[in-house]
Amino acid sequence: NIHPENIDAIERGMAVMPKGPSVINIAVDPRCNLACPSCRPDHIQNLDPDKLVEVNLARNYLNSVRDSVKVLVLGHDGEVLFSPFLREVLKQATPDRLTNYSYTELITNGLLYDEKNLQSLLPGSQYIKKLQISIDAGNSEAYA
Repeated sequence: NIHPENIDAIERGMAVMPKGPSVINIAVDPRCNLACPSCRPDHIQNLDPDKLVEVNLARNYLNSVRDSVKVLVLGHDGEVLFSPFLREVLKQATPDRLTNYSYTELITNGLLYDEKNLQSLLPGSQYIKKLQISIDAGNSEAYA
């Protein structure tokens, strides 16, 4: 649901929504436990300085809109459960921290999605309500 003040702002052509976003997708950290050729040419385990700046901007932005976010989407750029930054965001994604928060949608390759990781990411991991698992191929021949 879009807040009525944001609908009014859209109709007036404003670029900034007065009530902030209700859904936010954080996809700024390309670190991943895999190096799938369909996604990236190299195995990205560390952030270059430019990406580190983007991660810090995303962290600050999430803090600035924490009163409006209802749904947090994590993923699309790397592996959420491999990224220290996204793991921190997931762990802290709770109604105590995000005032209007309802749930998290996680986009993952699934390899690190297990009980041990979910336990280590409490309390935020208990709010994962939607899960998308990416599959690069159904068999080794198709993957190759």
